[in-house]
Amino acid sequence: MPETGDLRADLGAWLAERARTILAPGGRSVARALATASAAGPDQRELFDEVLTRPAGAVVVARLERASADGEEVPAVPPEVTADLITGYLTLATLGAAPLDEVRLRQVLDAVLPPAAE
Repeated sequence: MPETGDLRADLGAWLAERARTILAPGGRSVARALATASAAGPDQRELFDEVLTRPAGAVVVARLERASADGEEVPAVPPEVTADLITGYLTLATLGAAPLDEVRLRQVLDAVLPPAAE
């Protein structure tokens, strides 16, 4: 995760990098295999979270906490909620159930972050 002092720019760069990874050859196949396996029961579902959602969520939470400590404007909800929304979107996009392009990435940020300063 970039650390420029601009939360929106940092999350935007991080999301763009995730999108490039997901859209790269084979990027979706591991996530889809984990998602398919997770339907088999709680143990497999835990693996999906352990491999994909928790690490991404932890990165987002940590960046939000640093932004808050540095006096940047952050969402009014707990950082974990914002992280859940972002990782939920990434999960849907990885599985092909949501668009994964620059416009949608910006819209996701607009939905979860305070308005950008003019």
